[in-house]
Amino acid sequence: MSSKYILLCALSGAVWSAPAWGFGHEAMPHAIWGGIIASPLIGIAAGFAYLPAYRLSSVKRCMSALGTLYLALVLFGLTAGVFDAARGAVPSRLIGQWLLIPALGVTFTGQVLLLWPLAYFNHWLLRNVQAAS
Repeated sequence: MSSKYILLCALSGAVWSAPAWGFGHEAMPHAIWGGIIASPLIGIAAGFAYLPAYRLSSVKRCMSALGTLYLALVLFGLTAGVFDAARGAVPSRLIGQWLLIPALGVTFTGQVLLLWPLAYFNHWLLRNVQAAS
C-alpha cells in the first residue's frame, strides 16, 4: 500500500464526514465532533479493511463495501461516544447509544440504500486514482 493510497483514504474519510454531519448533527450535536475529528483515521481504517476486496469479484467487492460502511459507522459512533464520555457523559452510554445507533439508524431509516452504493463507488474511485498514479 502506498502513502498516496493512505492519503486518499484519509481524504475520503474527511469527505464522508459531511453526510455524517448532515445525518447526525441534530441527534448528537456535541458528540458528533468526535467522529468528525476522527473521520480521516476512520477512512484509513476502512481503506485498509477493503484492501483484500480489490482482488475479488465485483459482487464480493460490493458486499465488502457494505462491510466497510458498517465498520466506518461503528468507528464513527465509537469515537463520538469517547468524545462524549470525555465531556462528562456516562461511559455506559458509549456502547448502547453511540456504538450502535449510527449503524442501526442508517439501516432502519433506509439510508443504507443510498450510502452502500456510494461506499462501493468510493472504493472504486480510490482504486482507480491509485492505479492511475
